[in-house]
Amino acid sequence: MTINLKNVYLKTKPDPNNCLLNTTTVSVRTNNKSLNSMKDAIAKALQEFDTIALTEMYGAELMDRTDTKYVLNSSSIPVFLEHIKADYNVLEMNGVLIQSYESLYYDTPDFKMYQDHHSGKTPRYKIRARTYVESDLHFLEIKFRRNTNRTIKSRIGIRQIDPEISKEQNDFLFMKSAYHNSDLEAKLWSNCSRVTLVNKKGSERLTLDFDIEFRGNNKKITLPKLAIVEIKQLSYFHGAGAEALLKMRIRNSQISKYCLGVGYLYEEMKRNNFKSGILQINKIQNENHL
Repeated sequence: MTINLKNVYLKTKPDPNNCLLNTTTVSVRTNNKSLNSMKDAIAKALQEFDTIALTEMYGAELMDRTDTKYVLNSSSIPVFLEHIKADYNVLEMNGVLIQSYESLYYDTPDFKMYQDHHSGKTPRYKIRARTYVESDLHFLEIKFRRNTNRTIKSRIGIRQIDPEISKEQNDFLFMKSAYHNSDLEAKLWSNCSRVTLVNKKGSERLTLDFDIEFRGNNKKITLPKLAIVEIKQLSYFHGAGAEALLKMRIRNSQISKYCLGVGYLYEEMKRNNFKSGILQINKIQNENHL
Protein backbone atom coordinates (compact mmCIF):
# COMPACT_ATOMS: atom_id res chain seq x y z
CA MET A 1 0.00 0.00 0.00
CA THR A 2 1.29 3.44 -0.91
CA ILE A 3 0.98 6.03 1.85
CA ASN A 4 -0.61 9.27 0.66
CA LEU A 5 1.53 12.25 1.59
CA LYS A 6 -0.54 14.85 -0.23
CA ASN A 7 0.01 18.40 1.02
CA VAL A 8 3.41 17.63 2.53
CA TYR A 9 6.90 18.87 1.75
CA LEU A 10 10.29 17.25 2.11
CA LYS A 11 13.66 18.72 2.86
CA THR A 12 16.95 17.43 4.20
CA LYS A 13 18.73 18.99 7.17
CA PRO A 14 20.91 17.85 10.09
CA ASP A 15 18.97 16.94 13.21
CA PRO A 16 21.18 17.30 16.32
CA ASN A 17 18.58 15.55 18.49
CA ASN A 18 18.57 12.42 16.38
CA CYS A 19 21.29 9.77 16.37
CA LEU A 20 20.58 9.58 12.62
CA LEU A 21 21.94 12.75 11.03
CA ASN A 22 20.97 14.30 7.69
CA THR A 23 17.37 13.23 8.17
CA THR A 24 14.74 13.79 5.52
CA THR A 25 11.93 15.82 7.03
CA VAL A 26 8.34 15.06 6.02
CA SER A 27 6.00 17.65 7.47
CA VAL A 28 2.40 18.60 6.84
CA ARG A 29 1.90 22.16 5.67
CA THR A 30 0.24 23.68 8.70
CA ASN A 31 0.31 27.27 9.84
CA ASN A 32 2.37 27.54 13.06
CA LYS A 33 0.05 30.26 14.32
CA SER A 34 -2.89 27.88 13.94
CA LEU A 35 -1.03 25.16 15.82
CA ASN A 36 -0.21 27.51 18.68
CA SER A 37 -3.83 28.63 18.78
CA MET A 38 -4.94 24.99 18.96
CA LYS A 39 -2.59 24.28 21.86
CA ASP A 40 -3.80 27.43 23.62
CA ALA A 41 -7.39 26.24 23.15
CA ILE A 42 -6.53 22.88 24.73
CA ALA A 43 -4.79 24.58 27.65
CA LYS A 44 -7.83 26.82 28.15
CA ALA A 45 -10.20 23.83 28.14
CA LEU A 46 -8.05 22.07 30.75
CA GLN A 47 -8.51 24.98 33.16
CA GLU A 48 -12.05 23.68 33.71
CA PHE A 49 -10.71 20.39 35.14
CA ASP A 50 -9.80 19.53 38.72
CA THR A 51 -6.12 18.60 38.97
CA ILE A 52 -4.33 15.57 40.37
CA ALA A 53 -0.65 15.19 41.34
CA LEU A 54 1.62 12.36 40.21
CA THR A 55 1.88 11.11 43.80
CA GLU A 56 -1.91 10.68 43.87
CA MET A 57 -1.98 8.55 40.73
CA TYR A 58 -0.53 5.29 42.00
CA GLY A 59 -3.94 3.61 42.00
CA ALA A 60 -4.35 4.69 38.37
CA GLU A 61 -1.04 3.37 37.02
CA LEU A 62 -2.87 0.38 35.50
CA MET A 63 0.22 -1.68 34.68
CA ASP A 64 -2.11 -4.63 33.91
CA ARG A 65 -5.01 -3.34 31.84
CA THR A 66 -7.20 -3.23 28.78
CA ASP A 67 -6.62 -0.38 26.35
CA THR A 68 -8.59 1.13 23.48
CA LYS A 69 -7.27 3.74 21.02
CA TYR A 70 -9.04 6.41 18.98
CA VAL A 71 -7.75 8.90 16.40
CA LEU A 72 -9.23 12.35 15.79
CA ASN A 73 -8.37 15.77 14.48
CA SER A 74 -6.52 17.76 17.15
CA SER A 75 -8.92 20.67 16.57
CA SER A 76 -11.66 18.47 18.10
CA ILE A 77 -9.81 18.11 21.42
CA PRO A 78 -11.37 21.15 23.17
CA VAL A 79 -14.87 19.88 22.28
CA PHE A 80 -14.01 16.42 23.61
CA LEU A 81 -12.62 17.91 26.83
CA GLU A 82 -15.76 19.99 27.33
CA HIS A 83 -17.85 16.79 27.25
CA ILE A 84 -15.82 15.04 29.98
CA LYS A 85 -14.58 17.80 32.31
CA ALA A 86 -16.87 16.76 35.18
CA ASP A 87 -15.72 13.13 35.09
CA TYR A 88 -11.92 13.33 35.08
CA ASN A 89 -9.02 14.98 36.90
CA VAL A 90 -6.07 16.23 34.85
CA LEU A 91 -2.49 15.41 35.83
CA GLU A 92 -0.52 18.50 36.87
CA MET A 93 3.27 18.37 37.08
CA ASN A 94 5.17 21.44 38.26
CA GLY A 95 2.22 23.59 37.23
CA VAL A 96 2.13 22.05 33.73
CA LEU A 97 -1.02 20.33 32.40
CA ILE A 98 0.37 19.43 28.94
CA GLN A 99 3.49 17.29 29.31
CA SER A 100 6.23 16.43 26.79
CA TYR A 101 7.23 12.83 26.07
CA GLU A 102 10.17 11.43 24.11
CA SER A 103 10.45 7.73 23.30
CA LEU A 104 12.87 5.45 21.48
CA TYR A 105 11.48 2.13 20.23
CA TYR A 106 13.62 -0.96 19.76
CA ASP A 107 13.03 -3.92 17.48
CA THR A 108 14.94 -6.77 15.87
CA PRO A 109 16.77 -6.11 12.57
CA ASP A 110 13.84 -7.71 10.70
CA PHE A 111 11.18 -5.83 12.76
CA LYS A 112 9.74 -8.91 14.48
CA MET A 113 7.71 -6.86 16.99
CA TYR A 114 6.20 -4.75 14.21
CA GLN A 115 5.48 -7.85 12.12
CA ASP A 116 3.81 -9.59 15.09
CA HIS A 117 1.47 -6.62 15.55
CA HIS A 118 0.78 -6.39 11.83
CA SER A 119 -0.20 -10.07 11.71
CA GLY A 120 -2.27 -9.80 14.89
CA LYS A 121 -0.10 -12.32 16.69
CA THR A 122 -0.35 -12.66 20.47
CA PRO A 123 1.42 -12.73 22.77
CA ARG A 124 3.65 -9.91 21.50
CA TYR A 125 5.94 -7.16 22.84
CA LYS A 126 6.87 -3.53 22.42
CA ILE A 127 10.11 -2.29 23.97
CA ARG A 128 11.00 1.36 24.36
CA ALA A 129 12.97 3.87 26.41
CA ARG A 130 10.95 6.90 27.45
CA THR A 131 11.68 10.32 28.94
CA TYR A 132 8.96 12.11 30.89
CA VAL A 133 10.37 15.58 30.30
CA GLU A 134 8.66 17.67 33.01
CA SER A 135 9.49 15.18 35.77
CA ASP A 136 12.96 14.43 34.31
CA LEU A 137 12.31 10.70 34.67
CA HIS A 138 13.65 8.06 32.27
CA PHE A 139 12.50 4.45 31.98
CA LEU A 140 13.09 1.31 29.96
CA GLU A 141 9.57 -0.01 29.37
CA ILE A 142 8.21 -3.31 28.10
CA LYS A 143 4.59 -3.73 27.00
CA PHE A 144 3.39 -7.33 26.79
CA ARG A 145 0.16 -7.96 24.91
CA ARG A 146 -1.40 -11.20 26.11
CA ASN A 147 -3.67 -13.43 24.04
CA THR A 148 -6.48 -12.34 26.39
CA ASN A 149 -6.17 -8.81 24.91
CA ARG A 150 -4.75 -7.43 28.16
CA THR A 151 -1.58 -5.34 28.23
CA ILE A 152 1.00 -5.75 30.99
CA LYS A 153 3.53 -2.94 31.33
CA SER A 154 6.84 -3.33 33.18
CA ARG A 155 9.59 -0.74 33.56
CA ILE A 156 12.82 0.17 35.33
CA GLY A 157 14.44 3.54 35.85
CA ILE A 158 17.41 4.44 33.64
CA ARG A 159 19.75 7.44 33.54
CA GLN A 160 18.87 8.50 30.01
CA ILE A 161 17.65 7.19 26.66
CA ASP A 162 20.38 5.31 24.82
CA PRO A 163 20.24 3.75 21.33
CA GLU A 164 21.83 0.64 22.86
CA ILE A 165 20.31 -1.27 25.77
CA SER A 166 23.05 -1.80 28.33
CA LYS A 167 24.23 -5.08 29.82
CA GLU A 168 23.00 -3.84 33.21
CA GLN A 169 19.47 -3.48 31.81
CA ASN A 170 19.58 -6.85 30.08
CA ASP A 171 18.54 -8.87 33.14
CA PHE A 172 15.27 -6.91 33.29
CA LEU A 173 14.80 -7.25 29.52
CA PHE A 174 15.36 -11.01 29.56
CA MET A 175 13.13 -11.52 32.62
CA LYS A 176 10.18 -9.54 31.22
CA SER A 177 10.38 -10.34 27.49
CA ALA A 178 11.50 -12.91 24.95
CA TYR A 179 14.45 -10.76 23.89
CA HIS A 180 18.11 -10.15 24.77
CA ASN A 181 19.77 -6.76 24.26
CA SER A 182 21.91 -8.25 21.48
CA ASP A 183 18.67 -9.03 19.56
CA LEU A 184 17.59 -5.40 19.39
CA GLU A 185 18.47 -2.13 17.71
CA ALA A 186 17.01 1.38 17.84
CA LYS A 187 14.34 1.81 15.17
CA LEU A 188 12.12 4.82 15.85
CA TRP A 189 12.15 8.04 17.88
CA SER A 190 8.78 9.52 18.87
CA ASN A 191 7.89 12.86 20.44
CA CYS A 192 4.48 14.15 21.48
CA SER A 193 2.59 16.41 23.85
CA ARG A 194 0.34 14.53 26.27
CA VAL A 195 -2.62 15.27 28.51
CA THR A 196 -3.32 12.61 31.18
CA LEU A 197 -6.79 12.34 32.67
CA VAL A 198 -7.85 10.15 35.60
CA ASN A 199 -11.45 9.04 36.08
CA LYS A 200 -12.83 10.36 39.37
CA LYS A 201 -14.92 7.24 40.03
CA GLY A 202 -13.27 4.18 38.51
CA SER A 203 -10.01 2.49 37.58
CA GLU A 204 -9.58 4.32 34.30
CA ARG A 205 -6.92 6.58 32.84
CA LEU A 206 -7.21 8.46 29.57
CA THR A 207 -4.23 9.84 27.65
CA LEU A 208 -4.47 12.33 24.81
CA ASP A 209 -1.41 12.69 22.54
CA PHE A 210 -0.90 15.41 19.92
CA ASP A 211 1.97 17.33 18.26
CA ILE A 212 3.18 13.88 17.18
CA GLU A 213 6.56 13.47 15.50
CA PHE A 214 8.48 10.37 14.34
CA ARG A 215 12.15 10.05 13.39
CA GLY A 216 13.90 7.04 11.89
CA ASN A 217 15.36 5.54 8.70
CA ASN A 218 16.99 8.94 7.99
CA LYS A 219 13.57 10.59 7.84
CA LYS A 220 11.28 12.63 10.04
CA ILE A 221 7.52 13.12 9.86
CA THR A 222 5.32 15.45 11.88
CA LEU A 223 1.56 14.93 12.17
CA PRO A 224 0.28 18.20 13.69
CA LYS A 225 -3.40 17.58 12.99
CA LEU A 226 -3.47 14.11 14.51
CA ALA A 227 -4.53 13.36 18.08
CA ILE A 228 -4.60 9.88 19.63
CA VAL A 229 -6.81 9.10 22.62
CA GLU A 230 -6.07 5.94 24.58
CA ILE A 231 -8.43 4.68 27.26
CA LYS A 232 -6.73 2.40 29.81
CA GLN A 233 -8.88 0.44 32.25
CA LEU A 234 -8.50 -2.28 34.88
CA SER A 235 -11.40 -4.03 33.18
CA TYR A 236 -13.44 -2.74 30.29
CA PHE A 237 -16.43 -0.50 30.96
CA HIS A 238 -18.12 2.17 28.85
CA GLY A 239 -16.97 5.33 30.62
CA ALA A 240 -17.56 9.02 29.99
CA GLY A 241 -14.60 9.26 27.61
CA ALA A 242 -15.83 6.44 25.36
CA GLU A 243 -19.37 7.85 25.48
CA ALA A 244 -18.17 11.31 24.40
CA LEU A 245 -16.17 9.84 21.50
CA LEU A 246 -19.22 7.82 20.43
CA LYS A 247 -21.34 10.98 20.39
CA MET A 248 -18.65 12.65 18.28
CA ARG A 249 -18.83 9.67 15.88
CA ILE A 250 -15.20 8.73 16.46
CA ARG A 251 -14.49 5.01 16.20
CA ASN A 252 -11.71 3.07 17.88
CA SER A 253 -8.52 2.24 15.96
CA GLN A 254 -6.06 -0.60 16.60
CA ILE A 255 -2.89 0.95 15.17
CA SER A 256 -0.14 1.83 17.67
CA LYS A 257 2.16 4.87 17.53
CA TYR A 258 5.17 2.59 16.95
CA CYS A 259 3.49 0.80 14.04
CA LEU A 260 2.24 4.11 12.63
CA GLY A 261 5.73 5.61 12.68
CA VAL A 262 7.31 2.52 11.11
CA GLY A 263 4.54 2.42 8.49
CA TYR A 264 5.27 6.01 7.45
CA LEU A 265 9.07 5.97 7.57
CA TYR A 266 10.01 2.45 6.45
CA GLU A 267 8.37 2.11 3.05
CA GLU A 268 9.51 -1.49 2.58
CA MET A 269 7.39 -2.72 5.52
CA LYS A 270 4.07 -4.48 5.03
CA ARG A 271 1.17 -2.33 6.19
CA ASN A 272 -1.92 -3.81 4.50
CA ASN A 273 -3.49 -4.76 7.83
CA PHE A 274 -3.09 -1.14 9.01
CA LYS A 275 -4.62 0.25 5.83
CA SER A 276 -7.90 1.46 7.35
CA GLY A 277 -6.10 3.20 10.22
CA ILE A 278 -3.57 4.90 7.95
CA LEU A 279 -6.31 6.04 5.55
CA GLN A 280 -8.20 7.49 8.50
CA ILE A 281 -5.09 9.37 9.63
CA ASN A 282 -4.36 10.61 6.09
CA LYS A 283 -7.91 11.96 5.95
CA ILE A 284 -7.36 13.82 9.24
CA GLN A 285 -4.07 15.26 7.97
CA ASN A 286 -5.78 16.63 4.86
CA GLU A 287 -8.71 18.20 6.70
CA ASN A 288 -8.81 21.98 6.96
CA HIS A 289 -10.15 22.40 10.50
CA LEU A 290 -7.01 24.22 11.67
